[in-house]
Amino acid sequence: MDIFESIRQFPYVLAPLAGYTDSPFRKIAKKFGASFVWTEMINEHTMARFHDRIEPLYRYDEEEHPIGMQLFGKEPALFGEAAARAQALGFDAVDINFGCPARAVTNGGSGSAMMKDINKAEAIVKAVVGAVKIPVGIKIRSGWDDSHRNFMDFNKMAEDNGVSFICLHPRTRAQMFREHSNWDELKRLKQESRLFVTGSGDIMTAADALRMKKETEVDAVMVARGAMNSPFIFKEIKEPGYQPSFRERIELASFHYEEMLKYRGHRAVFEMRKYFGRYLKGFNNAVAARVALFKMDDEQQIREFLKQLPELEEKGEMVK
Repeated sequence: MDIFESIRQFPYVLAPLAGYTDSPFRKIAKKFGASFVWTEMINEHTMARFHDRIEPLYRYDEEEHPIGMQLFGKEPALFGEAAARAQALGFDAVDINFGCPARAVTNGGSGSAMMKDINKAEAIVKAVVGAVKIPVGIKIRSGWDDSHRNFMDFNKMAEDNGVSFICLHPRTRAQMFREHSNWDELKRLKQESRLFVTGSGDIMTAADALRMKKETEVDAVMVARGAMNSPFIFKEIKEPGYQPSFRERIELASFHYEEMLKYRGHRAVFEMRKYFGRYLKGFNNAVAARVALFKMDDEQQIREFLKQLPELEEKGEMVK
């Protein structure tokens, strides 16, 4: 079964998210049903020439397949080298990021800045497609600004150069994340493109994901911020009406913590803090519990604290 047939069976995939989609988080997304997962966005130069220095960014376990690597940058030759390395490492697909709106990325001419230079973008696409046999995709925005909404031009360029899939976040770079994304553009892209089309933008809940799929008829929906807020979202999509109990959320927090310890060692104690607040949401004493966790730097103490939380919640007792 190719990756697209696999995705079609459950057309909801985990987005590449800087600072979030490491191996432990991807495993959780797969656990709850995501049909495809992506690495964090990785710089083409670093991947091509200094890959050994960033191994944690692309490390994965076999259970994460199918999995893709997303690359960003601006040098075609380096993109080709990086993509070839991704293929050699066993990744199932490579995605070229022409959509990231972050100023730190666009100021260097990468990400959605490429929407201003389709010729340069085409050179990158040709270099990547020519370097690998695995599927290649592009992730784009609607354009740089309202005067340059050129997403269909990018689609045509991709079609003409051997790209297999395209993901559109239907906002311009100028919009950043303001206003609601324009799902009508997703619908148009799906109607006119010969590629496998994935939609992105404003998927905060399972209902949002289901509605995008129904209204736009895209081949797949990419879940970003909704997964950051709750990785249960994939199960909520699969089982409408499902809501995780507090015990389930804390059990997942414990699983995530243990996976992070294996992945990051003691650094997990600090890196998990950005997740604990989300897992604790809904707990009667969430603030007190979060403050207590943030003060802890002993691995076993955190483990034991998490273990007792469901019982404290059920008894209605205060966190000490």
